[in-house]
Amino acid sequence: MSVAPSTVALAFVATTNGANHFSQFQWWWAMALADRLEIIVYGPRRNMDTLGSKISRRERVLGCFLGGAVGDALGAPLEFRNTKDIFELFGPKGLRDFIPWHAEPGAITDDTQLLLFTAEALLRTRVMAHGYKTYYPPTIIRNAYRRWLMTQRHIGPAPDHLDTARGWLLDVPGLWAERSPDKVSLVSLKKKVLGTPEEAINDGKGFGAIARVAPAGMFMQDDAFRLGAEVAAITHGGYTATCSAGYFAVIIFHLMHGTTIREGIEAAIRRSAPILGQGETMRTVQYAVRRADEVRFAGIDPSWRDVEEFGEGKLAHEALAISVFCAMSHPEPSRESFEKAVALAVNHNGNSDTLGALTGQLLGAMHGPDIIPPRWLEQLELRDVITQMAEDVALEHVEGPEWKKRYPPL
Repeated sequence: MSVAPSTVALAFVATTNGANHFSQFQWWWAMALADRLEIIVYGPRRNMDTLGSKISRRERVLGCFLGGAVGDALGAPLEFRNTKDIFELFGPKGLRDFIPWHAEPGAITDDTQLLLFTAEALLRTRVMAHGYKTYYPPTIIRNAYRRWLMTQRHIGPAPDHLDTARGWLLDVPGLWAERSPDKVSLVSLKKKVLGTPEEAINDGKGFGAIARVAPAGMFMQDDAFRLGAEVAAITHGGYTATCSAGYFAVIIFHLMHGTTIREGIEAAIRRSAPILGQGETMRTVQYAVRRADEVRFAGIDPSWRDVEEFGEGKLAHEALAISVFCAMSHPEPSRESFEKAVALAVNHNGNSDTLGALTGQLLGAMHGPDIIPPRWLEQLELRDVITQMAEDVALEHVEGPEWKKRYPPL
């Protein structure tokens, strides 16, 4: 809550002057100071942690996929725009409704596109597992990313068995749209080698490694941290990128079981402890948790200044920390809290689409799709496709030839 500058001026001068009268100069000086300060009134302290809602696996997957997509779409037009310009153009609350991007409101970016292709690949691995076939998930996932590469009009090595195992995503016209794809991902996918956490394809540490990994935390049989790191390593080989992706996958895994974000982070820290280079990610995320605790304890809503304290989200560990901070600052199961968290994640001079996507994925996995404002869902591009993929991930596997045709085991 803000306080009028005149009130601040009176209080300040009365305190410093020790009297009820003061000169014209003292009044002018106090008013000038008040106009330059952001006065914050603390509110009642809030709970540090909020448990996930008691909902089904299906609702968590739907919430994660749709929540991430709306955050992606809201933030896309703001990516790396000047903070001052954002608030001058959209008012003191920043952007709260979709605006046209690529000629339509609610358009998704490559973050959501690659999330869908990651999910498709992991569903293919489930078909292979039920057929008792040996497979290496990163190979299947890289094939999926190469199919995505085709949709971006980039020439690279064709995915294995494209002629016999095309899959249904390539038949979605809306996915054949270039949405400012991450350059590191494009270059990496054109190489013939497979990047792994042990054999890095490059030293990439960017945000492109993390926004697509949520499905890695949704399947019971896998080590979520390892799978998340493998998903990132296909295109980004830097330690902080693979570690941050592993963290995010573990957090999603725990949220799928109704825990708090804090519990997921603590589990990720324990899992990553023996891994070389994990210290920077751990310290950055722990600081984000501490800052979220401070604003919750003070009973205040953080601002873009708090977000920019972590950086612009260009690097994977920064993006992870900012999304954790935004989600933990507004963790309640309500549309108002979801909107506040996502708006906080996108309205600043930073990587708004990825940060909106990650924040939406966290809160969606906690509380399901009912917390997402309907006006955002109504305008979301490819909502039916995102929903269908989420429904399939919730099922994980179905016996029969139709499922194998939908998710060919290659």
